[in-house]
Amino acid sequence: MSAKDGGQAGRRGPYAKSEERRRSILDAAHAVFAAKGYSGGSLQDVADHASMSQTSLLHHFPSKRELLMAVLERRDEITGAMPADAEEGLIDGVIRTALFNESIPSVIELYTVLCAESVT
Repeated sequence: MSAKDGGQAGRRGPYAKSEERRRSILDAAHAVFAAKGYSGGSLQDVADHASMSQTSLLHHFPSKRELLMAVLERRDEITGAMPADAEEGLIDGVIRTALFNESIPSVIELYTVLCAESVT
């Protein structure tokens, strides 16, 4: 069945590639900001980590602030995937969340670095 007939084997075309590229930029930015912080990590660092030019990165994210906001939204999507347990208390919920976050690369590092930077 062809796309003309109304069927598609999978997402294709420029939008799928753009979304894939955007996700790779977010992954790169997450890694850079977790390692170097928002202040210490540059857009060039993110572009290098994503194997692209800074100009291409700016096509997807016009500013460093917009990139950080997108990284935080992506982090919320990832960590929000954890099912809630209405029966547990606050302490058990915090422990369960911490254990869940340990299983996601760089989430704790990103949180810690951004918290430290926010103090200044």
